[in-house]
Amino acid sequence: MRIYVPLTPQEIEHDEISPRLVHAVTPDLSRVFPREGEEELEYVAFLAAADDSLRALTTVPRRVVAVADVPTPMVELPAVDEEILESGVHMAEPLSWDRVESIHIDEAEAEAVIRDAIAGDERAFEESAEIDLLWYDILERAALIAALTS
Repeated sequence: MRIYVPLTPQEIEHDEISPRLVHAVTPDLSRVFPREGEEELEYVAFLAAADDSLRALTTVPRRVVAVADVPTPMVELPAVDEEILESGVHMAEPLSWDRVESIHIDEAEAEAVIRDAIAGDERAFEESAEIDLLWYDILERAALIAALTS
């Protein structure tokens, strides 16, 4: 199953990614958007992860999403009464970086909008959904860490 993992810039440095709510194309998401193809559904899950990343930010105002393919038993569907998006699944165990295929991050020019969204500006939050995150191969992780900590 392909999962979209919301992260903070600081978490890129961690040895592994801790269990958390992540996003994926789930049966519930497919039911909500029955006319959408797989690519569009994956984009919805990706955007949900980017929104969760934004909500977790405290210092560096740049959203981060890791994309990984994991075996289905590594994720659990949420309980029926949980109030989470239809794309939400629980990552039940830590994720090693060797399972991650790519890392997506806001470019520096997006920081003002993201900072305003973090501060509670609803217009900025909505505007952040229109900002494309940059794509990085997992092999570029060390360079990203260096760039974000300098």
